[in-house]
Amino acid sequence: MNFARVAELVDALVSNTCGFTPVPVRLRSRALFFSQIVPISKNITVDIFAEKSLTVDVFTPNQKVNFPVAVFLHGFKGFKDWGFFPFMHGVFTSEGIALVTVNFSHNGVNEHHPTDFVDLDAFSQNTISQELVETKSVIEWVIQFASEYGWDPGAITLIGHSRGGGEALVYASNDARINKVVAWAPISDFGLAFKDIGKEKWKTEGQIFVPNARTQQKMPMKYAFWDDLETNHQSLNILEAVPYIEMPMMLLHGEKDESVSVEHSNKIYAQCLHAVLITVPEATHTFNAGHPFSESSKFPIQLQDVLVNTVEFILD
Repeated sequence: MNFARVAELVDALVSNTCGFTPVPVRLRSRALFFSQIVPISKNITVDIFAEKSLTVDVFTPNQKVNFPVAVFLHGFKGFKDWGFFPFMHGVFTSEGIALVTVNFSHNGVNEHHPTDFVDLDAFSQNTISQELVETKSVIEWVIQFASEYGWDPGAITLIGHSRGGGEALVYASNDARINKVVAWAPISDFGLAFKDIGKEKWKTEGQIFVPNARTQQKMPMKYAFWDDLETNHQSLNILEAVPYIEMPMMLLHGEKDESVSVEHSNKIYAQCLHAVLITVPEATHTFNAGHPFSESSKFPIQLQDVLVNTVEFILD
């Protein structure tokens, strides 16, 4: 592993006002990320929505019960088995934190094709409100099965990436059962990516198509997505929700994010000054990791920085 930039990263980390001090990437063996054998439960169905399954993967530490649990939400055109997501659990479980990664029911993949968008009809029907409802289902499932898995239902951290980061923030502002919230490269406005799309044409034609640069697919989105944002504009306004977040909150954003500018996190931070804001130098939207990823892939130093600081924040 290349740790030459650790000092540079540490110097660039932003101080905060809620008692948490960002930490350097510790000089750990890469075996930490992959070789630790932990109890794993894959593709557990939490709920069913319109005949589509809301599923989770569960990774638990090899230690005594009553450990904290982190729930991870993927973003737009994402899924729980994207890139490094299935391989990051060792960073959490090695420190005594359970990890639950979520597959939203209408994200376009399914259990038979966990990394391919084969269900574009489901994808087209997805909305932000639907994913927030599903987030609630996951949180209630985590609480319900706390004794079975051994985690502490009073120590739930909600983590989200990109659009999932925005959803994590909105959800946390409305559910006091969340102990801490962490947003990786979050968006500050659910509708910003669609601001230049003609809404009347979208409404008349019923759907639009958004390109997926990775898969080269044109992915349909029904007008219901925009109608949801318009109808629920107050409850789905990220910047208006953030001031109501009372629990500890952390934002981590890549300095060179090519998809969601770091300005999004700056806007969010301005609305919640008790938050921790860390800008990661030289980091992209996915912290310099890509898809596909494998057990032989190396964690980029930028991703290590995000993961280690997230874990330290949870344990602080």
